[in-house]
Amino acid sequence: MKKKLIFIELLIIFSYFIIPPMLKSPSSTLSTTLQFSIFMLFYVAIAIILTVQYFISKPPLHKPIFKLLLASIFTIILLFATASSIIVLTSLLGEKSIPQKITISFPTTFFDFLNLLLAIFSAAFYEEAIYRVFLPFALITLLSKDNTINKHYHIAIEVFSILCFALGHRYLGLAAVINAVICGTILRFCFLYTQNPLYSTISHSIYNVLAVILSSLFVKIS
Repeated sequence: MKKKLIFIELLIIFSYFIIPPMLKSPSSTLSTTLQFSIFMLFYVAIAIILTVQYFISKPPLHKPIFKLLLASIFTIILLFATASSIIVLTSLLGEKSIPQKITISFPTTFFDFLNLLLAIFSAAFYEEAIYRVFLPFALITLLSKDNTINKHYHIAIEVFSILCFALGHRYLGLAAVINAVICGTILRFCFLYTQNPLYSTISHSIYNVLAVILSSLFVKIS
């Protein structure tokens, strides 16, 4: 019964939340408003449900908090180093690491700034719940026999989950896909070590905040 439920959930999540971002075509222009909305609240609710389901099946590990925070900090450093390296490399190659014409609406008041932070944290939590928690967990559960998984199946699942995350960034261009492959791998290792999406979400959120700040140096701000 558990596998049937997981299978149904996987079909729904894959059909409505994983495939659609992959189908977005790359574009030389992008306009976005970074703010929390009722629509985003729906995604957060989905993420909470999937995370609670995971914890029911696998209670969180009890590790010293400082080790978990160190893992999160180390993850942030690796994420930032990866993104910086790709930006430098694409610049040296004469390629664009971000769309050529991108317009981002930035906050102008303190309330808007808090709204922005909430939006970034929510988006990061959603992606962690989908790609680092649910997708690998669901596939491992479905392909396991007697609570054990074939090593080759396990590797294939990890690679598949990372590729799904990366292809969800296809609309931002090839450099973004490559960045997402590496960063997705780093975030997955963070989750596997901490066994808690909170820490990978913190790392992911801070990385996204830094990315927004850096993007302000290269894009049109409205």
